[in-house]
Amino acid sequence: MDIGSKLQKVRVAKGVSLREISNATKISPHILEALERNDLARLPGGIFARGYLRAYAAELGLDPEEIVAEFRDQVEPPPEPRLPDPTPEHVDWGSRRRSLGIAAVFGLAAALIIYTAYMVRPAGPPDSQEIAGTVATGGEIVVETPEGPSTAAPANPGTQNGLRLEFQPRAECWVSATVDGRLVVYRLMASGERATLDARDEIALRVGDAGVFVYSINGAPGRSLGRQGQVVDVRITKGNYNAWLADAGGSSPVSKELTDAPNKGAARVEPPANPPSSTGV
Repeated sequence: MDIGSKLQKVRVAKGVSLREISNATKISPHILEALERNDLARLPGGIFARGYLRAYAAELGLDPEEIVAEFRDQVEPPPEPRLPDPTPEHVDWGSRRRSLGIAAVFGLAAALIIYTAYMVRPAGPPDSQEIAGTVATGGEIVVETPEGPSTAAPANPGTQNGLRLEFQPRAECWVSATVDGRLVVYRLMASGERATLDARDEIALRVGDAGVFVYSINGAPGRSLGRQGQVVDVRITKGNYNAWLADAGGSSPVSKELTDAPNKGAARVEPPANPPSSTGV
């Protein structure tokens, strides 16, 4: 039963007219009639309608608050559920700063490792591609020059036609050779392996075992460069090559300090102070 019908039923049961209710409550009869008909369009809204209901219910001996509650359930929409306020996210800025600091330290460490690995490389033997034209063919090293590989000895060996150095170690021997400022041999040569070098002006050698190094200059046998196991540096030029030949008067002395302490470096072998003025080759 709606609230208006309930009020009307109780009023009629008590034998009370709308005029009597109006005189007692001071509410206009047409508003009381609208309440009984549930004619909300004729009723003032909000608190006024609830006030009329309380007065009407009290006059009929009903519980005013119960009548108002029933009226609300009947005519007012249920309140929308209130969503809980979102809890603001707590940001731990101290923890974030510490994480960023740790990441920065690891990043710098990685950059330093990469720099050290790729930029600060230890000195070592030159790459094989930096050694121009060194090719092993059938036990013989043929050194290519800008004009092509050397194939024949100069027609007139001597200072005017440059230098040809041929060498063939009797045992395993490390050899480094620079021809006219260009590194052409940098390798460990096997026993019996042969190499031929042609130069315009100069050939610089570093020999790892002077006692097994056998060579010739412009077709003439060269003199001994030192004893077995001795490391020597040799510089042969067009002006001094005769002094390195076997018939130039034997080998020249080597610094005792260097020969007795090979770990300090290679002994530098110099040609005799007074080489013969001419030597037949």
